[in-house]
Amino acid sequence: MEAASIDTANTKRDNHLRSQDFFWVERHPTIVFESVRAAREAGGVALVGRLTVRGVTREITVPVRVEVTPDRFVARGEFSLKRTDYEINYQSVLNPVGDVVDVGFVFRGRRAGPDGRAVDRKHAVAWWGSVPTRQPCASRRSFARSTGGSWPR
Repeated sequence: MEAASIDTANTKRDNHLRSQDFFWVERHPTIVFESVRAAREAGGVALVGRLTVRGVTREITVPVRVEVTPDRFVARGEFSLKRTDYEINYQSVLNPVGDVVDVGFVFRGRRAGPDGRAVDRKHAVAWWGSVPTRQPCASRRSFARSTGGSWPR
């Protein structure tokens, strides 16, 4: 995803998140997850991959719940990471920022129509937030409406 697309519904906070203090989008324009392998586990799949944030790559395991029907695909997951593991070290005495960040996502897709074009465009939802406040945000390009802080269903 494009790191600059972050949208928490607060322009001042979004600009700060894009700055060198956090994602440093001028130098690191994308956040990338590259899957390496998947293994079945109770209730879903354990997806192992490399997450690159701010130019730092770490292997992580993400539990994913998958629903597949003849016409659609939905994958949901949640995981936590330490922002300092990705060299995001900003801290403020007046507004402390937690080190553990919860990340949640939903990917949805529909089977393509007879002409090969997607019946419904695939989209993703993500929220980021420091524990315990979980401030919602999403990529404007991939998710056009605010989640309002609730987990999308």
